[in-house]
Amino acid sequence: MSEILTAKRVDGFFVLTDTKNSDPRLIPIHPRIRCCAAIVLPDQSRISTHFRRARKAVGMDWLHFYDLRHSAASAMINAGVDLYTVGAVLGHRSPISTKRYSHLATASIRDALAHIGARKVA
Repeated sequence: MSEILTAKRVDGFFVLTDTKNSDPRLIPIHPRIRCCAAIVLPDQSRISTHFRRARKAVGMDWLHFYDLRHSAASAMINAGVDLYTVGAVLGHRSPISTKRYSHLATASIRDALAHIGARKVA
């Protein structure tokens, strides 16, 4: 949440200058939320309050804000995004940090292996 609150929004990117691993990053703003990029965010306390209300409303009281980061990583892996790119989005300095998501890529690996030796039909 601190990265969200401190990110500057410039030319379709979130600009993160103060990250937990000290490496500044540019993250493209997803097209579905680009229209909201100019909205001034409330403080962390208010965001947390709204998040708790929202998770209760959908019956997910167990959900933590940080879980959204893992959900985004899982969605990218399941959509066939490679681990290197997922790590870059998450700001991982080492691929080892991203490797914990690799179990989700099994179907993608299976599909990739299916292409080996496949004949193209003309």
